Amino acid sequence: MKKLFILTLLVYVFIIGIMAQDKRTKAFNLVMPENVVENSLYNNTEFLDSRLYKEDLGYVQTGMLNNYAYLVDQIPFAHQFDSLINSITNETAQHKTLLLQLRNLNFSEITKAMSETGYCHVRMSLYEKEYPDYYLIATLDTLLTVKAMDVTGKLIKSSSGIITTFISDNLVSKRTDEAPFLLADIHNIDFFEKNNMKLYSADTYIDGIYPDFASFANQTPIADELTPKFDSSNNLKEIKKLNEQNKLKKLNPKDFYAVVVDGQPYITSNKSYIPVYKVKDEFKFLNDGNIRIDMGAYVGAGIAAGIVGGLLGVAIIPVLSNQPEKVEMTIDHLNGHFIVLPDVAEP
Repeated sequence: MKKLFILTLLVYVFIIGIMAQDKRTKAFNLVMPENVVENSLYNNTEFLDSRLYKEDLGYVQTGMLNNYAYLVDQIPFAHQFDSLINSITNETAQHKTLLLQLRNLNFSEITKAMSETGYCHVRMSLYEKEYPDYYLIATLDTLLTVKAMDVTGKLIKSSSGIITTFISDNLVSKRTDEAPFLLADIHNIDFFEKNNMKLYSADTYIDGIYPDFASFANQTPIADELTPKFDSSNNLKEIKKLNEQNKLKKLNPKDFYAVVVDGQPYITSNKSYIPVYKVKDEFKFLNDGNIRIDMGAYVGAGIAAGIVGGLLGVAIIPVLSNQPEKVEMTIDHLNGHFIVLPDVAEP
């Protein structure tokens, strides 16, 4: 009976610990820089949160046991960015308004034996407001990687520095694009960005090898005479091309980002060629169990369902290991990263 009581107590403590861990959060606050921007063009801000997941900012690991803590903006970002502008401008500033659109801000950490690696993906755009129009000033899209024995503090400080430096540097920058946007357009900025890319506006795709995402997006292959081989199920298994000795040589899919054969695009992963299909304005594919998710995507097949704002939501956790099941993924239109978009997370 005593052993049963102890066992029951341990299970109870374990469950309480898990519940407490699930509720653990950590605040993300911008660190205000000391330098003041002279002759800023802007001294007012507007804020637009266009993140797909607004409930949290990903996670970090805290404490001796590296417990997961989800980062949140306890001070709303609108207030933080307004405070930033007030902190770094002075009486020399003009009275224009800056719209800051936060498009992605997500953190994660991976722990290994003797070190930790932290990641932060930041995507934001700045616009000059000239009511009712807005004009693009600049877009930041970067992946920060930090390695340390205890990475959390350094990761948060470094990511804050990237954001505040980007904003500070552009307070004296004039708009780069004279094409005006309405606020409704900015809500759908991905649509306008895609319209400027050949990949998204084309009805057909150019055969050839694409060494990176930029070449794929611009539809500029480096080779167009390929000899493909398909299996009995019509899956693309290998590709050969003539070398300098005029002999067919098998290509290694690890050496390039994508290939188009007979008008059908394929992304490459490990030793596989995976067909890509277009749904509305998104390029999607089913991973083959070998997709290694880029940390810039910050999502994985290991999705934990939860309740967010009274609705079914997802906790997005990066997965570096091979995917055990086929999961539908999409291609990020700005950097080519592979992203899992589970059905429950789609609007």
